[in-house]
Amino acid sequence: MKITARNEFQRIRAEKGYSIQELARVSKVSVGTICKMEHGSAIHPKSAKRLCDALNKEFNELFVIEQGNSRIVRDNNSERI
Repeated sequence: MKITARNEFQRIRAEKGYSIQELARVSKVSVGTICKMEHGSAIHPKSAKRLCDALNKEFNELFVIEQGNSRIVRDNNSERI
């Protein structure tokens, strides 16, 4: 299982008025982790939760879960593969 950011993550962060450095400070997730995640790297579930809390967004608005070759998208309590 792998958690990755949606393509919209960077736009949402900017709309909330955060630079990567500011979001790192507020969320207690490192600058390097956020930068790598915005460029496609997977993120730890705890870090994803901290970013959701800092941006006041639901998990499915910011992230997707990938399992094997499948991408699981959760929208409004439903699941699509």
